[in-house]
Amino acid sequence: IVPYLTLSHCWGSSAHLQLKRMNYVSFLTPNKDSNLTKTYRDAFRVTVSLEFRFLWIDSLCIIQDDLEDWRTQSLKMGAIYSNAHCNIAATWASDGGDGCFNKRDPFTVTPTTIGLSLAGEPSREFQISGHYTYDEDINNAPLNRRAWVVQERYLAQRQLSFAKNQVYWECREVTASEQFPVSLPQKNEIGPPKAKPSLYFDSVQEFRHGWCSLVETYSDCHLTRPSDKTIALAGLVSHFRDITGDTYLAGLWKTDLREQLCWRYAFYPYYSDDRQRNRSRTLSYYAPTWSWASFNG
Repeated sequence: IVPYLTLSHCWGSSAHLQLKRMNYVSFLTPNKDSNLTKTYRDAFRVTVSLEFRFLWIDSLCIIQDDLEDWRTQSLKMGAIYSNAHCNIAATWASDGGDGCFNKRDPFTVTPTTIGLSLAGEPSREFQISGHYTYDEDINNAPLNRRAWVVQERYLAQRQLSFAKNQVYWECREVTASEQFPVSLPQKNEIGPPKAKPSLYFDSVQEFRHGWCSLVETYSDCHLTRPSDKTIALAGLVSHFRDITGDTYLAGLWKTDLREQLCWRYAFYPYYSDDRQRNRSRTLSYYAPTWSWASFNG
């Protein structure tokens, strides 16, 4: 496979170039298109800076007004993101016009080193820096509120996230940032360094916990088209089916079906009224009523 990168981004409301049947031929010839959004241009800059030649972008690589091509390519999304060398994530941006790079003062994430002696002990060096949390910059960022991005984020072997306050690096070994270039510290300083969640499990119990956690994350995200509820997880489903040999049943797994049927809707008091109202049974059929996928939110 020729080395390539992928892009995770929010489309937003800005007019942006898309691959369609009418311009398909023009996409086959090199051109400098001024209609590229700032996010696309920034992502190309990152690609060139990392010395890669190819960048996969959904809206430029899938024919947007061809339903057959969209269905075919959407089922390949898992392989596309998992086989990429790295995924570029425009994490902070809610619109294609925002770009990857937020305007910020880089000195706010540069730790200040001080020497301090405590209780007569020899002087030690400590680092002091602004309080930027992973949840604030990554988990609660606009990009990661999109349901389609869940599988992109989980399946990517490596991810370079351009967040509101700083850049983050995530892989299976470690999660690091400009503020913590070696690794993000554990909250309780116990256990291995923070890293991307593993998609491989040693037992049915581990798989159950991992899948349930993923479903909770996914269900809390936004889908522009509710009909994509199961399609947007197809890449992850394919991955888990390959490694477990299990049978997928509309959001649940056969081996653990009895336990997974015990899902329930949880009320979150901190949700807005509009968001609470949107958490209901789907009006159209997307999955059997015994599946969590039949529920919005």
